[in-house]
Parts: sequence; structure tokens; C-alpha cells
Amino acid sequence: MKKVIMVATLIQSSLLTQSFALAAGNGSNGSAGVGIVIALIFCIGFYFLPTMIGFSRKKENKIAILLLNLFLGWSLVGWVVALVWAVSKDKNYQVVVTNAANNVNN
Repeated sequence: MKKVIMVATLIQSSLLTQSFALAAGNGSNGSAGVGIVIALIFCIGFYFLPTMIGFSRKKENKIAILLLNLFLGWSLVGWVVALVWAVSKDKNYQVVVTNAANNVNN
């Protein structure tokens, strides 16, 4: 799943890069377009920072973090919640096994 998301992100960013380069290259040398593309890539990377942290830390709910970041990250609250969720520690559940045979009185 991680590879699919990475490929989709690369395709999306390359399409955005091409469209901004075409829009900015209006007869000039295109140096302004390069700056816009670099700024756009930086902004997209910063926007998906919680998702990248969640995947790199191998969180249990990394897909949920991605969806929260994707759909509610535009609001500052959604982005901060996704970031806190990505950096928080997963709960470690402790399993206690008892021997029920010793507890039975015959």
C-alpha cells in the first residue's frame, strides 16, 4: 500500500509540476516557473508531513492518518490532529494468560 501511495504522489506532483511550468513559461526564460514549482513541491511535502511521519514510524492507523491529512489537513486543526496522531506512540497491549485448570475445585 505504501508503494501505491508513493507512486500516486509522484504522478500527482509531476503533473502539477508540468502544468505550473507550462503556465509560468509565457515567453520568458522560465526561471520564475522553476521557483513556483519548487515552492509548490515544498508546500505539498509540508502539507503531507503527518502522513510521511506516520508511514515512516509504521503506525497501526497510517491509512487513517493519510485520509485525515488528505481531507481535513487544509484546516489547521485537522493538520495538527494528524501530526499529533502521527508522532504519538501506539498503545502496547499486555496479554495476561492464566491457567484456568489450577483454579477449578473438584
